[in-house]
Amino acid sequence: HCSNETTEAFFFRAWHSNTAESFYNEMQKKGWKANLYIDTHYGAGIAENMVGKVSNVVETNSRNYTIDKKAFTNLLKLSFYRYLPLGMKAPFLINTGDVESLKVIENDFKIFDSKESAERFWSQGLHTQGEGNLFTLYHYDGAHPPYRLSSEGVQKSGNSRMEDQLAGYFHTIGEIMQYMKDEEIYNDAMIIITSDHGGTPIDVFNPQPIFYIKKPREKHEKMYYSHAMISQENFLPTIADAAELDAGKYGKTIFDIPEELKVERCMFVKDFDIGKAQKNENSNIFRKYCYTGDSDELIRKISIDDYTAFPIVDPF
Repeated sequence: HCSNETTEAFFFRAWHSNTAESFYNEMQKKGWKANLYIDTHYGAGIAENMVGKVSNVVETNSRNYTIDKKAFTNLLKLSFYRYLPLGMKAPFLINTGDVESLKVIENDFKIFDSKESAERFWSQGLHTQGEGNLFTLYHYDGAHPPYRLSSEGVQKSGNSRMEDQLAGYFHTIGEIMQYMKDEEIYNDAMIIITSDHGGTPIDVFNPQPIFYIKKPREKHEKMYYSHAMISQENFLPTIADAAELDAGKYGKTIFDIPEELKVERCMFVKDFDIGKAQKNENSNIFRKYCYTGDSDELIRKISIDDYTAFPIVDPF
């Protein structure tokens, strides 16, 4: 973690590190394809970082920029949002993704947007035939505004509720599971459902991520719960192990952590420090909480503000 590292530099380092090069090279040698359906901005900074590693990112030789027909509608909404009284602003909220999507790149690096991926599932389904060894990641917006998903997982023309959007994503995940069963690929698949954190603001009631895993050919009569002190650092080795790579090169899998082992873990949370205020900033530091133990110890650290502050160099 470089104290003065920009977001652009961080993404480049992450995607071009020795670990990343080794992982994707080994995956390809073993005949695996990696398809990532995630907003490029959040997953790699720029799509160019993923070229040669991710199968559904393609480099072309020319660029042709056009302005989408939604531009006028979004600009009109932006005007309403600016000038209407506070109580009437909500229906005219403009999300960053709405602005980014106005620029359509017909060539260059292929860009992905997860905001309509649930809707795309309902209209197109999954395409798994002939893929062979495939690692696929689907990223959903979850509880983040704007809320446009119905509880049935379908895009709505008007505003939805956060609860409906969450229900819609869970409904979509359930249908994807059923689709995999119908295609007879569920039993042989490893499935991971995870989130980066619980509700916001991060407080003593929701500090840790969700991590659910189904191993290939694994069946249980009831849900099995583990108290092993795993973290997101165990995600990559777990994927490597499932792909029959040398997982030890990337760390410990979640199955390598015994429940009785005490492991130090760290969590980063965005915050605002008035002493480091810059104009128009919503957050300017990361709080880093490091703790050894279970969630009770993290809750204690949060309760007493026991953290190390790191400056945020540029907005993201």
